[in-house]
Amino acid sequence: MAGKHMDSDVKREILNQYCEGVSVSTLSNDYQIPKSTIYRWVRNLPLKQERSMRSFTISNYSAAQVTVQVFMDETRLSRPAWHSAIRS
Repeated sequence: MAGKHMDSDVKREILNQYCEGVSVSTLSNDYQIPKSTIYRWVRNLPLKQERSMRSFTISNYSAAQVTVQVFMDETRLSRPAWHSAIRS
């Protein structure tokens, strides 16, 4: 996309997805845009805007806690099986 201008709505959507936690690699692949371009857009975001776009609500925090707890439970359950497989 060298030398091409990105539609501002698409750029805004990419930055919103980034601020929601989508990785630059995923965005680069999905939109066929160089990672360096996305990093430049992120770097040029005003810090206040980036912080507000990345704000964490209580519901986000609660969902993250549940996800971590599920991961911890799954890891704890699978670890003994993993250890016994290695020791065999």
